[in-house]
Amino acid sequence: MIAIAGAAPEQTHFGGQKNLSAATPLLSRTIHGADTVLLYFVIFTACGAVYRFGAINTYLWYAIYAWAAARLSLELPALAGAVSRNWPVFVWPAIAIASVAWSLAPAVSLRGGMQLLMTTVIAVFIGSRFSLRAILTALTVVLTLTAVVSLMMLFAGDPAAYNESGGFRGAFAHKNTLGLRMNILFAAAIVLALSAPGARAALIGAATISGYVLVLSQSATSQILALATPAIIMTLFAFRRGLKEAFAAGSALSAIFAACLVGALVSDVDPVSVVLESFGKDATLTGRTWLWEIGLGEIAKHPLIGGGYQAFWANAQGNEVLHIRHVLIESVNGFHNVGIEVWNDLGLPGLAALVGVLLVYVRRAFRCYRVSHSPVSVFPLFFLVIVVVSAAVNNSFFRQHELVHVLLCAFFAVAASPGFLASTINDREKRP
Repeated sequence: MIAIAGAAPEQTHFGGQKNLSAATPLLSRTIHGADTVLLYFVIFTACGAVYRFGAINTYLWYAIYAWAAARLSLELPALAGAVSRNWPVFVWPAIAIASVAWSLAPAVSLRGGMQLLMTTVIAVFIGSRFSLRAILTALTVVLTLTAVVSLMMLFAGDPAAYNESGGFRGAFAHKNTLGLRMNILFAAAIVLALSAPGARAALIGAATISGYVLVLSQSATSQILALATPAIIMTLFAFRRGLKEAFAAGSALSAIFAACLVGALVSDVDPVSVVLESFGKDATLTGRTWLWEIGLGEIAKHPLIGGGYQAFWANAQGNEVLHIRHVLIESVNGFHNVGIEVWNDLGLPGLAALVGVLLVYVRRAFRCYRVSHSPVSVFPLFFLVIVVVSAAVNNSFFRQHELVHVLLCAFFAVAASPGFLASTINDREKRP
């Protein structure tokens, strides 16, 4: 991949085409600067910090669409190359758009499918245009800013900083959204701190802020995942260093787990109940298990091809939706499980696409982890943990304008970019 003139080493040229690299230095710097601004703008908007402001969020995405379309029009061959290298992630929007033919709400499925397509295109552009380190840096800066703004709302006594059902949500629409974003910030700050000694103090500060906000959020899933994050990342580092280090790390973690398990058995308590109660949850996971039962019932009505992308929740006056919102909360807009949501929307084709993309992602993330000695190369593989955990209890991806979906597709593209191997060689001196 050819570097744009004047670009930082961590940022690579989209698609490896020569048309822009041959441009004047001023034009090259202008394009590089505009791409960087777009990266930060997309992450900020996708993180959901302005989602609850409704129209503002919508107009920001329209601006991103126009901006991205203008940028991509400058390098259509590069776009075609990026799409061909990352075609599995485009199966998602293709099926979503195709579901218009059988959707219970065709207009909703068409709009949602087109938005999912644009989100995926933009994410693949980001992954093809920028290095993994550049994406993680932007992610850390943006999420730290949203965390600081959330704390400012807390200290100012802003009642909008809290969920109606309880829990701190800060600048976000829901406490679970805040919790998931802080999970991502916590992990990104850790891997960047391990690879950037000069910025380590600031990155440790960002990780500390994310941990504090996580405690305030009362998002149980995110809090549990945050407790496991350092151990998972350190284990991945140990495995890459060699069998001896991996065995030592695995033995230590196994000993800690065994001690906790023995203690639970001796005290004759249900460890699952203890964990849930300690985080203020019950056996239904605050109604999720009931939602999943409803979702499975809806799947049974159209198990093969589904009811259309996002069609179920479009009928706000439908008996099923009204019943769910009456029992739980008016704002519920999904089954809080990606598998159930996808199967209900797109049937077996959607479920197959979901599994297929994740399997390819695992292969690419493992390749990224294996060939590079840089600490940042651990993140895509660790991110799979965040994806799976959040997918089990929330509608975290396979959705338009969603940060997890943007990052999943971007990391998918990073490992497939022509300059990936070359860029990782430059990181080897930063081995932890």
